[in-house]
Amino acid sequence: EEQMVPAGYSTPVPETYSDLPQLKGRATVEFIVTKPDKEPYTIEGKNYDQAKMTMVIDGYAAPITGGNFVELVSKGFYTNMKIQRADGFVVQTGDPEGPAEGYVAPPSRSVGKGRNGERLIPSEIFVK
Repeated sequence: EEQMVPAGYSTPVPETYSDLPQLKGRATVEFIVTKPDKEPYTIEGKNYDQAKMTMVIDGYAAPITGGNFVELVSKGFYTNMKIQRADGFVVQTGDPEGPAEGYVAPPSRSVGKGRNGERLIPSEIFVK
């Protein structure tokens, strides 16, 4: 699929959102997850002391959402953060300790900030 994307292509982002992080193209992100009690993860009957996830973030489809996620990873936002949900279907994290519900940063001029200073990101959904 990536070979079908013309060289140098980037998804246009409205000028309104130019102050938000943007991912041009794709990025690969690796996460290593360990349980705080050091219990192993059991995957298909085998025990592992950690789980390693490799994700490809698609900036062609969602340049602002992808850019925000990659920036937070590079800043260490998720490092040592607790997992809020892991039920076999989804693993969810990103809610730090304290009153904020996400990453606190200077507000963007495009979407402002949350009630505790959280960075807000517009939803990137295409409806036809």
